[in-house]
Amino acid sequence: MELTKMQNNNNNMETDSEKPDVIKEFLCSNCGLKVKYDYFGTKPPFAKSLLLMEDTFVMKDPFSSEVGIITLGSHCSLCQKSVCASQDCSIFYTKRFCMKCVHDNIEEFPNEIYQELKNRKLKGKT
Repeated sequence: MELTKMQNNNNNMETDSEKPDVIKEFLCSNCGLKVKYDYFGTKPPFAKSLLLMEDTFVMKDPFSSEVGIITLGSHCSLCQKSVCASQDCSIFYTKRFCMKCVHDNIEEFPNEIYQELKNRKLKGKT
């Protein structure tokens, strides 16, 4: 009898995505960017023709009258921290990596990634 009550309660529970008053916020662990997001995953329901290459925090593009999205970031595939898509915070190379994990494991990446990071530093100094 108690089990039936628990099952009924579980059936009535709403998930966070179904609750209209739940505010979903993305927070970059590197730069502190904090912004509301509409969806996390690879198939945004409001942009059905898109399939993203990674689970991504996205928001509806407020500047577009058409179905547009803004990708905010994802989780680092090594440390699992949330990082934004800014080139100062993360890099996508088959998976998302935060810059700390890239620098800590640079020998594991192809030489092209090392050169790209070197070029970014040089551009930042000019």
